[in-house]
Amino acid sequence: MEKFSEKLPDGRTLNGLISLPLKPSASINAPHLPLIVCIHGGTYTADYFHATPSTSITSISAPLSVPVIAISRPGYGGSTPLPPVSSSRNGHTFIQDAGRHLHNVILPFLWARYGPSTGSNSIVLLSHSIGSAIAIVAAALHAESRSSSAAASTATTPGSGTPLTAASLPRSAANAGGTQRPAYPLSGLITSGIGSRIRVSPESSPSDDNGGGGGGVPPMSPATAASVATAEEEMQLWPLENKDAVMLAAGVGLCPPEVLQESVRLNAEMKVAERRDIQRSWDGYWRRYAEAVTVPHLYGLGEGDTLWYVCDENVNDYVNAFKSSVRREGNVVLRAPHCIELSYAGRGWLTRCVGFGLECAVYRAFKDVDLGGLTHEELGR
Repeated sequence: MEKFSEKLPDGRTLNGLISLPLKPSASINAPHLPLIVCIHGGTYTADYFHATPSTSITSISAPLSVPVIAISRPGYGGSTPLPPVSSSRNGHTFIQDAGRHLHNVILPFLWARYGPSTGSNSIVLLSHSIGSAIAIVAAALHAESRSSSAAASTATTPGSGTPLTAASLPRSAANAGGTQRPAYPLSGLITSGIGSRIRVSPESSPSDDNGGGGGGVPPMSPATAASVATAEEEMQLWPLENKDAVMLAAGVGLCPPEVLQESVRLNAEMKVAERRDIQRSWDGYWRRYAEAVTVPHLYGLGEGDTLWYVCDENVNDYVNAFKSSVRREGNVVLRAPHCIELSYAGRGWLTRCVGFGLECAVYRAFKDVDLGGLTHEELGR
């Protein structure tokens, strides 16, 4: 993948990696292509999806002529940080603000810049860990803006009887999306390294973040700022001996040795606000966003993930939260750590992700085709 640096319409810089195959292989009949946009998790950058030749997504996507963009989220890899979170009220948390910026600024820019010119018909989000949380918010806002622009007054939030309008999501989150048709086509969402039950109590005190307890909570140096607001803006670097044990199951042998050799290069500082949001606040609002997502959704959770409780019941609970998704599927990825994509199992997982992206692009191209009056639900009966 090649490095890129772009100036966004809001004046911020967006850095990342990009792989744009020149043209589809003559041996591959792929007229419907997705533009896969990769969203990394905490303490990593765009390099997460191109860490080594054997784990790079391009080893799967390039032979299939699928274009891929891996961004370094704001505050990572030289990308301009977002403003400090001003309030936790009305949908203002780190993840929600990042999701709005992804939906309102980053994805429209990437689509205009790289979408049609690559032969793609839509964007598919491929996300990991906290990046998945941010991608869920963006996908929900995309669905909400489509609903609003179509004046779908009869559409309802599943199970609530409430119109799927700006009122269905936290107020400021919905208002930021506006009522205009979204400026990019979204056809799929892929999430991994996230779940319905995190291995840390929302009531944990700041000292709990510093190691010891919390079942895999990143042990980081304590924030020293005098106020909570200032403390949440502080950046923390996760010590590698702890990080690799939690993220990669180092010592168990689930990741190629060359991945562990790249740990220093792959490690990045993480904002306190980001970590605290996923640990303490996310559980209180994520389902509202998940149930608004309408595009197909693929999910994977590593069997050896120590940041989330792993079992079939929790996987099903997470997947079923995406009630409005036209297709949803998920499973435990066997013998994989939290960072599935960096493990031996990652090649199989990424193969599924790219394949799923191709399916999403085809579905978008033919979603209005009449299948003789039968839906996929009726065909399954």
